[in-house]
Amino acid sequence: MEYLAGSVEVETLGQIRRRLRYAVPAEHVGAAFGAVITRINAKTRLPGFRPGKAPAAMIERMYGSDIRRQVLDKVLKDTVFKALEKAAVRAVSSPEVEELSELKRDADLHVTVQIEVMPELELTGYEGAALSADSVAADAEDVAEALNQKAKERAEMASIEGPAAEGHEVEIDFSAQQVGSDDAPTVGQKRVVALGSGHLPEEIEAAILGAKTGDHIEKTVTAGETSRHFTPGAEVQLTITLHDVKHSVVPALDDELAKDLGFDSLDAWKTSVTKKLHDESIERSRDLQRRAAVEHLLGANTIEVPRAVVERYVDNQVYSAFGNLPEETRRMLGGYLQSLRGKLAKDAETALRRSLAVESVAKGQDIVIDDDAVEAEIERLKAQSPERADAIARQYTGEDEKGTLKVRLQHDKAMDYLVSQAAWTIGEPKSLRAVRADEVAKQASVDAEEMDDHDHDHDHDHHDHHDHHDHDHEHGHDHDHHGHDHDHHDHDHHDHG
Repeated sequence: MEYLAGSVEVETLGQIRRRLRYAVPAEHVGAAFGAVITRINAKTRLPGFRPGKAPAAMIERMYGSDIRRQVLDKVLKDTVFKALEKAAVRAVSSPEVEELSELKRDADLHVTVQIEVMPELELTGYEGAALSADSVAADAEDVAEALNQKAKERAEMASIEGPAAEGHEVEIDFSAQQVGSDDAPTVGQKRVVALGSGHLPEEIEAAILGAKTGDHIEKTVTAGETSRHFTPGAEVQLTITLHDVKHSVVPALDDELAKDLGFDSLDAWKTSVTKKLHDESIERSRDLQRRAAVEHLLGANTIEVPRAVVERYVDNQVYSAFGNLPEETRRMLGGYLQSLRGKLAKDAETALRRSLAVESVAKGQDIVIDDDAVEAEIERLKAQSPERADAIARQYTGEDEKGTLKVRLQHDKAMDYLVSQAAWTIGEPKSLRAVRADEVAKQASVDAEEMDDHDHDHDHDHHDHHDHHDHDHEHGHDHDHHGHDHDHHDHDHHDHG
């Protein structure tokens, strides 16, 4: 039996929406009526008739509306995805029924649906584009900072006789009791804590500052206005014994430390660090040009993002983080989850738009990565970080992992092509320290903006609780969504020790 009568008409409504019109032959509609009536008849008990033996006409009169609903649902399930397949349309959303002809047992059913698809892009505006980017060059201070950071990581704690100060590590016994309170005292035995870390009540930490090993302190203090453990302004009785005070001793930058780190000498260590920072500078300079080229491409072209793909990504992220929480807890987090969904959707749209643009360039330039290129990249990563070579090899044993790497290499090559097509003005080199500081400042600005947005959204939450939204009826049957991975290609910058 034919599911479709004739061809499927496809109308383009934009980059990401298509309208499909098709007809279901009367023969299939009639068969659906018969199957539904038979199923209902088998479950219906009527006086004078055995189950399943009542006249079909009687069943249809009794359950007419329910039968029509089930017939329509069955016909759409049977045909809509066959229509997509026949039209060679790859949907990324469930079809939305837009229009139906009258459902009759002996007539073709004409169906109109809309679906979302991934956009097919023909991007322009990047050939000869006048672009600018900073350059990065590690300097002597960058090298010194990397050496000193590694030395700090090898620091050891040593006891001192002097007074305790912020940053020192202390070993203490303590008891703190709010005067007049029935609460149990706050106590600690042989507690080791760094002063200034916030792990002690501020009243205890203030009493320890300036004390020395062996000191025994008994005093009453007033809880501060910012106290997290006691009532602000209340009197607190403290008893503290200071067993030890230690400070961090950073090893000298010398041959001995270099040998501990696996190098023949301090000069050999410096040479290694200098090379790694030089390689990082080249990588960062290239990334800055790639980023500028892609951002220009996005600005020069309109790229629509399928809503369904973004929503699926957001749903997966939220479920992964909060799906195991009790329903009551999720309701309490309603405002926060709504704000989080908005942020995730915004990030997903940006990443997907970037990914689609770069993918379009790769397709247009026939950029293909073969298996040999993937294996060569794995070997390069292992050579770049010999200490992690085994872990890297294990990471890329599966075909899925290699496939992900292949996509990244294809995107990298496409971005390099974009860079090669632009006319560049390169700024004076910045040190790695300056570039990292710029990144920190930029992230702080983004975080502050998101916080402002969250506060603004929270102000409106109180007005939104009683809004009611009508939902379009969608025949959302499961099928294969051909989505795309988001383009998260931030590069890891490795330890320079």
